[in-house]
Parts: sequence; C-alpha cells; structure tokens
Amino acid sequence: MQNPIQRFEDRFNAPVQPGQDTRHVPRRVQAIQHLSVWRRQGSDQKDYWLRQLIGEGFQQMISLALPKAPAVEVLPATAEMWLNMMSDMDLCPELDHPRIAKAFRLMYTRLREWPQIIDLIDHLPARPQKTQAAPQRTEEQHAQGASKLQDILDGLGKEQDNEPV
Repeated sequence: MQNPIQRFEDRFNAPVQPGQDTRHVPRRVQAIQHLSVWRRQGSDQKDYWLRQLIGEGFQQMISLALPKAPAVEVLPATAEMWLNMMSDMDLCPELDHPRIAKAFRLMYTRLREWPQIIDLIDHLPARPQKTQAAPQRTEEQHAQGASKLQDILDGLGKEQDNEPV
C-alpha cells in the first residue's frame, strides 16, 4: 500500500493527457458544483421547490466550511435523503417555502458543525393556517336571509310612518 504523500506526488507528477484540464478545483467548489447538478434534477416533480431550497441551503452550508460536513461525493445523496424525509411531512409550497427558507437562515447563525435534519426542523417557524373559503350558502339559506332582510326593511318603513313630523 502506498503512503498518501506518494499517491499525491504520483498524481501531481502524472503526465497530462491531451484535452485534460490541469487546474486544481477545490473540494468546496466541487461540492457546490455537485449540488448544483442535483438541484436541477427532477424539475417535473411536485417537490421540486423543496429540492431547490435544500440544494441552496446545502450550498450555503458548504461555503461555511463546517466541520463534520459530508464528503463531496456523498453530498447529493445526503441532500436526497433530506428531501425524502421532508417530503413525508405533507408540505405545501405556498405555506412552507418561506418557513423552510427562514429555518435555514436561522440555523446558519448557530451552526458550529454540519447539521442534522432535526436541526432544520427545530428552526421551522410556526406554520400559518390555510385560510378556508366560507362554505357556499344553500338556496334555502338565501331565501331565509332575504326574508329576514325584508322583515327588517318592513319594520323600518312602519317606524317612519308612525313618527310625528
């Protein structure tokens, strides 16, 4: 087995193949590139908005260079696992997109190492309630309302006739 320094030197001194890029790409840049590819996948799926949020959140966390971050090669798999777990939470894009984005922002301020999904869930703000439309009134309810309104109007008309001038 070769020692790590020898492997590095062998790679460093290896002949450059025609068309091969010789620039070194830092691991964080590679991670951000892998996550960018992951974010673009599944654009036809209903949870694409959540994929975008998680991908963006992971890219920002990678830029923080946190300890215990997943390896570059497994970042997309880790992001996919977060996506699968959060997809089971019955999320609604209109209500939950701002909540999840805010949870990531809140989480960034307290991170000392790479978070677990429970850390994101703990930072989720309370979910606003969906506004429900008033139930449609039936014909019978419309008729009763019109009848009561007519009774009120008739009562007002009688009071005006009885008042002295």
